[in-house]
Amino acid sequence: MMVYPRMTETEVDAMMKMWKWEWIPAHMHSGVKNWVKYGVPGGGFLTKMLEHDIYNAAGKADLDNQAALMGWIRFMYNELPGACHGSRQACDEWYAGGGLCGPERNVA
Repeated sequence: MMVYPRMTETEVDAMMKMWKWEWIPAHMHSGVKNWVKYGVPGGGFLTKMLEHDIYNAAGKADLDNQAALMGWIRFMYNELPGACHGSRQACDEWYAGGGLCGPERNVA
């Protein structure tokens, strides 16, 4: 398990401002932010993408996410912390650890 140091919300927000959010649909941004910050799971599509289950993610995707599948892959590879995606086990561990800010889960 890859361990990330706890960060404040301000630190995480500053980091996220540099991410290429244009690669994924705007209606998914809050779900990604809550996942990274607090380990709050998103919907079926986001969960399957984070688990690297692209086959099932594509089946759960709305039209915007279907069109953005390559953008999602680029976004996850280049922007997200490595420990928050990759397999179901990695996602379970990220959830248990409460993301970068901790398990308080102060969902935005």
